[in-house]
Amino acid sequence: MAKKKKRRRTTDIPAHSWAGAPHLRTVRLLNERGMGLLAQAASAMAPAGGSHAVEVLQQFAGRLDYRACERAGRCPVLLMQLRFQDGGWWDRIAEEPTAPQLNAPAALFAQEDAAPLLREILMEAWSVSRTMPRAASFLFGLAPRVTQAISRLAIQDIERIVAQNARHLRPRWEHSHAFWPRLLRAATGTDNEAMMDMQLHSLSLLGS
Repeated sequence: MAKKKKRRRTTDIPAHSWAGAPHLRTVRLLNERGMGLLAQAASAMAPAGGSHAVEVLQQFAGRLDYRACERAGRCPVLLMQLRFQDGGWWDRIAEEPTAPQLNAPAALFAQEDAAPLLREILMEAWSVSRTMPRAASFLFGLAPRVTQAISRLAIQDIERIVAQNARHLRPRWEHSHAFWPRLLRAATGTDNEAMMDMQLHSLSLLGS
């Protein structure tokens, strides 16, 4: 009588895909567009004071081509921001149609240049925050209170915020003396390991 073969037990962990992965791809495309907007602004500006990120962007302006913007855009966190850590400001702007406009440094962008990008950022953040608030906080670099405020917006609120504040869109971590030089060196170079290091660095900055 033939012996039955014992069925081998498997310890393989079944693969699971992260539900936020499609939104990560969207954030990277938004980053690419944001880098293009920053490169355009940096090449057109007089030397900027008060924003280390802009000063570094001006140093690299001649090398920020499509390829460099695409590489920089691989960061898993949105590289542009509009007071995304300021829950109090977002509570006011979300609940009061006549809330004061953002008190910010001199604008980097013309309203008509920045409005399409900010609108798309807010629409995507609004959509994700309503279904996956933790993913929204992570991908868009939002304080939890900001995630909640954005999730409560109506479409007309988003249009109002864009109309009032698009020109005040800023690079994230713009006063960091480490992040932007390292990011742009990696983006304009060919070392993929350096680019991966920058992706991890962006996550560590977000966590801190």
